Amino acid sequence: MAWIEVPDWSRGTEAMRAMYERFKNRGGGMDNILAVHGLHPAGLEGHHALYREVMFAAGPLSRRDRELVATAVSAENGCRY
Repeated sequence: MAWIEVPDWSRGTEAMRAMYERFKNRGGGMDNILAVHGLHPAGLEGHHALYREVMFAAGPLSRRDRELVATAVSAENGCRY
């Protein structure tokens, strides 16, 4: 159960529906980590930019190691990632 109210992006404003189309996952939905931005949709752009930088930019950790860290932190926080 989410602690943050998650609106139905596919039924939001025109701008929200456009963002939903841009950020939906392969299954056609939106991952909760992104969907929680429904109360402040502009924050989704910044969140996604940060995610891309942290997970894909050049750095000392491999992509695999970054995913391992993200998975371990999510598990510790009781979050399905």
